[in-house]
Amino acid sequence: MNFHYQSFISLFFTLVVVSVCGRRKTNTTSTTIVTNLTTIHNPNYLFAQDITILVVTDVHSWVGGHGPNEPHLNINYGHVVSFYERLLQHAQQQQQQQQQQQKDLFFVMNGDWIDGTGLSFDLTALTQILQQMPWDAINVGNHELYHAPLLEFITQPGGMIDWFGNKYLSSNIVLTKTQQTFGQRYVILQGNHSAVLTFGFLYNMKDHVDTVLVQEIEAVVQEAWFLDALHNNTYDAILVLAHMHVQDPLVQVLLQNIREQVGTTMPVQFITGHTHIRDYAILDEWSASFEAGRYLDTIGVVSFPKANQNTTTKNATQLFTHHFLDANHETLSAVLDVDSIDTPKGVALSQFIATTREELGLNQGMGCINQSYYTTSALGDSASLWGFFINAVVPSVLPGKHALMLDKGDLRYDLLKGNVRLDDIIAVSPFNDTLYYWKDIPGSVILQLNESMNVQHDTSFLPLLPSYILAPSETIVPSTLYELMTSEFEIPSIREALVAIFPNALEAKPTDLTATQLWLNYFREHSSCGIPHPELTPHKDEHTESNQTQAGEPDSSQEDQMRLLFVGVAMGTILVLGAIHIRQRSHQFTKLRVTREAVILDARHEFSEEDSSSKHRMEEESEGLFV
Repeated sequence: MNFHYQSFISLFFTLVVVSVCGRRKTNTTSTTIVTNLTTIHNPNYLFAQDITILVVTDVHSWVGGHGPNEPHLNINYGHVVSFYERLLQHAQQQQQQQQQQQKDLFFVMNGDWIDGTGLSFDLTALTQILQQMPWDAINVGNHELYHAPLLEFITQPGGMIDWFGNKYLSSNIVLTKTQQTFGQRYVILQGNHSAVLTFGFLYNMKDHVDTVLVQEIEAVVQEAWFLDALHNNTYDAILVLAHMHVQDPLVQVLLQNIREQVGTTMPVQFITGHTHIRDYAILDEWSASFEAGRYLDTIGVVSFPKANQNTTTKNATQLFTHHFLDANHETLSAVLDVDSIDTPKGVALSQFIATTREELGLNQGMGCINQSYYTTSALGDSASLWGFFINAVVPSVLPGKHALMLDKGDLRYDLLKGNVRLDDIIAVSPFNDTLYYWKDIPGSVILQLNESMNVQHDTSFLPLLPSYILAPSETIVPSTLYELMTSEFEIPSIREALVAIFPNALEAKPTDLTATQLWLNYFREHSSCGIPHPELTPHKDEHTESNQTQAGEPDSSQEDQMRLLFVGVAMGTILVLGAIHIRQRSHQFTKLRVTREAVILDARHEFSEEDSSSKHRMEEESEGLFV
């Protein structure tokens, strides 16, 4: 195949992230509900009952927070640590000074810490950050079970599971070879004034790697260990970390079996996730379910009583409280009623995250766009990210007779107006699947295939979009032959439908391109806000901004400088990501870290020489703050 790209692109960009089955079927926006907590200026509101839980879930490596194009989401994991430490300090001071009712605070993470930003491409760097989090319990998400190298990495001696010990839960996940649990079946969170029996369940996942087995919850709740945990321990409440929808039928399965063993008045709090929303549900008089967003856009807080408390209230609406805190300084400072939430450990972690991101080149500028594009918008909407991909990206980077078909969940995050960094592009297309192609497919077959793949419309997930998106390089002509392309992830489903229509189709062959690389190549060629984007159907929604202003066109010398700049950026990006990928897939992490750092330094040095207008040069990388 001839895609007319610079030779170094295909030569050096070899990053391949393992395809993830089922990874895309999650909502792509968080629903904002309940009170705006910036009006609360007293943290006592969070400690309404005996036991309070601080929650993060489905962060997907957004530990560095969001970029400058989202100023309303301006915290990272270091700030979360500071917030937790200040809450803990406040609770202790209140009890000492006012001799109030004794209360406990715990901090949990409900899975899916991988896949989402460039930090996911360096497991050592990402896990060094995660290991600084003072979590009391961690659940396993589905994304932790797609990558064999990831499982090997976190289960190796001294890996994440060893680091967190009995805090890492996997109530229904076992290792295939040993039949031993991936983590612990359960743990008793022991506070100063309460004990909480805590489980960690994953939905009945089928498409995981062969090295683990996800046991069906309906069977696990009948096993002896589960019954023993409920009957042979002393505790004041039950906490279930459940990586599934807030009202998944499996939540009811778990609650029903718990109720059969411990009765109807034992407080049971579910912390759910996976669907990337904010949601809350009362399950019965002594139970509630809570989900706290995604991508570090939310810090969740729930509070509930201990069992056998003297209370005449039998309404879970009063017994169980919850709050969704927007992930920004203003909200957290207002809740704590302080000017700054910072603590020494939090500041140190924030600095370490910033240093790590800089080392990986994730802040590298890649270009600029004049308006925002959203994953949720319909194809004909001027603010549609898929529309931008179809009308601007694909025709630019895939010239000729090509037709690309992808699942509507392949694009994971919005592309927002303003400067675009490397990490912004990875956030849009984080899986980086290798693209495959079928040669000499008639246009009539491709059009029929598009109809076939979209017969069943999934309205529960991105309802304004068809299930599969067809992105041709040019208007499909029925009598013309094309190279039909798709991602490695989509091959089984598309091949089945294609062969049913066109039995002569051969096996798909790999290209030297990846999904993420299409976006990188586009911004390499279209680097300035002064370059207009193709016109789309006028946007009718009020929440997005229209592209009404254009920057001035650069003169010829500026164009030359910009080309030099972005060739350097592209080369640096390619080498950085290639080095990260090598690190991810190898067991020799220490040796390869040195290699990666050397490559990054060389790439940046080359970038500095190529960009004649740049006076910035890369300094030696500093040692990390944590080991």
